[in-house]
Amino acid sequence: MLNKRIEIETPLLRKIVSGINVSRYILSENEMRVIYPYKFIDGICHLIDTDTMAKSFPRALNYFREVRAVLDKRDRGSAKGNEWYKYIRTQNIGLQSFPKIAVPRLVQRLCAAYDIKGEFCFDNVDVGGILLKQKESLNPLYLLALLNSGLLNYFFTHHTVPFRGGFFSANRQYIEKLPIKIVNLSNSKERSLHDDLVKLVEVMLDLRKREQKARGHELD
Repeated sequence: MLNKRIEIETPLLRKIVSGINVSRYILSENEMRVIYPYKFIDGICHLIDTDTMAKSFPRALNYFREVRAVLDKRDRGSAKGNEWYKYIRTQNIGLQSFPKIAVPRLVQRLCAAYDIKGEFCFDNVDVGGILLKQKESLNPLYLLALLNSGLLNYFFTHHTVPFRGGFFSANRQYIEKLPIKIVNLSNSKERSLHDDLVKLVEVMLDLRKREQKARGHELD
């Protein structure tokens, strides 16, 4: 935008992933970052005010000021005012910092990966996020295993919209149709099956991370 090198304070930069960064069980990092001028207070996401920005993140604030004319034009000028650098669409902004499952919106095979630390931002265009309700006692790895299973993939490919090139739409309306078994954890047999599956996924995640790390070294 400014055709020059810009330096932004690292704490304001969040990793961002798109659909191509999601494979079975794992997210692949890239060099892309998004400026995230927000903080959490009591679980609620708040825009960092200009005074705090000036003290703690002066480089980011200076960048915002340099491009303010452009930012002010967003959404017909609705961002004008003291919060000119805020995001326009903030409905799910706070959810980006929660642990969540990523599912690409266009796939050749149903796949999902788990952002276990809530450190990634999903672009919400090419990749969607799934969060378990707070009252839900299921381990997210259980759901991750099902979303990566051949059985659900078979169901998915027969109940979604096909595209050219062997791709399928994995938008919300098709993910919601998947026959997910809700385990009764008070039932010892079902809990045992749930726990065994979670352990297998933990092993799979470890293997995929090692594989990813090894490939990184090969590229070096």
